[in-house]
Amino acid sequence: MFEQVFAEHALNAHPEQISIVCDGGSENKGELLVWMAQRVLPVVKKLTAGIDVKSNSMSESVHHILKNEFLGGKMPKDIPSAIERFVHYHNNQRYPIEHYGYTCNEVHNGAKPDKKRFTAEILQAKQNRVEENSRFSCVKHIGCIS
Repeated sequence: MFEQVFAEHALNAHPEQISIVCDGGSENKGELLVWMAQRVLPVVKKLTAGIDVKSNSMSESVHHILKNEFLGGKMPKDIPSAIERFVHYHNNQRYPIEHYGYTCNEVHNGAKPDKKRFTAEILQAKQNRVEENSRFSCVKHIGCIS
């Protein structure tokens, strides 16, 4: 998969070192290390979370979203296509809590997350519910009359 990513993003001619942050899991050994050892340019360095860097939580978070939320724990038949769809979903259709109603691309393009963004709408919805509920008269064990 790294070969494909490097080819698609023209990283094979990248003049500077590229660091890949991962955990100490078995999936980050074997073929990955062999592939890295065969690289001439750019130099690819593996950084292990908790040892070389403090955390890999950002990359683990994206992998978690991909595996559990997007793929539902199932392995797709066409992995490149699934990754392409996931990138579109993650950047354009998913609304992370910390973005307060904006997608990743909206924030990337300048939208400013504001936790008070929906305050007026929430207050109006509450007022509408109270109004609607006040139209009903309910008596315990008998039911509601509108």
